[in-house]
Amino acid sequence: MNKGQSFNRYEKKYLITAAQREELLPFLYQYMHYDAYSLDRYYDIYNVYFDTDDNNIIRQSVSKPKYKAKLRLRSYQCPLDKSDTVFLEIKKKIEGKVTKRRVILSYEDALAFLKNRHRPEALDYMSTQVLNEIEYYLSKNDVKPNYYIAYRRKALVDPNSALRITIDDKITVRTYDVNLDSDIGRSLLEKDQYLIEIKAEDNFPLWLTRKLSSMNLYARSFSKYGHAYKMNIIGDEL
Repeated sequence: MNKGQSFNRYEKKYLITAAQREELLPFLYQYMHYDAYSLDRYYDIYNVYFDTDDNNIIRQSVSKPKYKAKLRLRSYQCPLDKSDTVFLEIKKKIEGKVTKRRVILSYEDALAFLKNRHRPEALDYMSTQVLNEIEYYLSKNDVKPNYYIAYRRKALVDPNSALRITIDDKITVRTYDVNLDSDIGRSLLEKDQYLIEIKAEDNFPLWLTRKLSSMNLYARSFSKYGHAYKMNIIGDEL
């Protein structure tokens, strides 16, 4: 999958119905094409989010502060062998702009780092910087695996800009046995509901803004992790 290690962009999210998806996709195809990993199909993404025993990270996040940061472990396959590749990511949001930095590790090395603070050897400058950042985060936050969240994704990119649109469905979550060794989980969205994320370095192009407006689609605050946490605290066990 994408080997990029640093991303800096604005992200807007929309919950849409299956009918809206069927209207929107043909329109997007006029301006965008699938990224190298979609190829007219969905691919799977598996995540483990980390938090403190009292859920301090996600509690702060859902209160919508100007600055927030989350740590997650991501894979594009599940279950994993110890030698399989994973991505350890720290994702920050500062006054609306999202920064994501990640380091590529083996599953075994990532677990050793997260559980026992055995720092892996970095192979390049950027990896060293990201490991420094994650190591500092771990020194300030006593976190452990908290939520497993997985989903299918289809991704489109604009060949003329940094615009990227992802469509996620079959979002599943669990709060027990939180690891990347099993792909079971409970559905997070309602039936025939999709999550669209529009990611851009600057403003959306006019053609996209007009289409969203004509369909009465407006951005909303929606975090998969935050939504799962809210479901859990009201007693909807995951």
